[in-house]
Amino acid sequence: MTSPHITTDYRWYAIYTKSRREKEVERDLLEDGHEVFLPKIKKLQQWSDRKKWVDFPLFPGYCFVRVSNKEYFQVLQHPGAVKYVSFGGKASQIPDRQIDGIKRVLGENLDFEVTTDRFKKGQIVQIGVGPMQGCEGEIVQIAGKKQILIRVGEIGYSLVVKVPVEYVEK
Repeated sequence: MTSPHITTDYRWYAIYTKSRREKEVERDLLEDGHEVFLPKIKKLQQWSDRKKWVDFPLFPGYCFVRVSNKEYFQVLQHPGAVKYVSFGGKASQIPDRQIDGIKRVLGENLDFEVTTDRFKKGQIVQIGVGPMQGCEGEIVQIAGKKQILIRVGEIGYSLVVKVPVEYVEK
């Protein structure tokens, strides 16, 4: 019988990982049956004798996991997992739409950049056309171009996605 305080609602959370252990944490959590999202980008790595395309975490030191309250503490039992990203002593839930937005950006090979810059809060808009349709973002001014900012503020990073202004709806 389930306790009335334990819910089986699944929520996304960001977890801090030990340095350069993101892929290990992802693998271990997947093996345990958890839903995990580790956004990765390919970079050309140079060695003395060769070059090779290698997957690197988009957000170094972080991995996303979707768990219920029942599974919440199991995640931290993995050697590479440090703790949940939290504010005010409580783990911060990541909205599904933000995870979906990151997946879309990576899946559509859109032109984007990752930044830790903090932007002044601007007008919140929705993208009405194109591969990012349905995603919300914040208008920011960078290098004289209007761009959509999809903020994953809980971990201190932001994705800046270049989307034509005509795709944006108020």
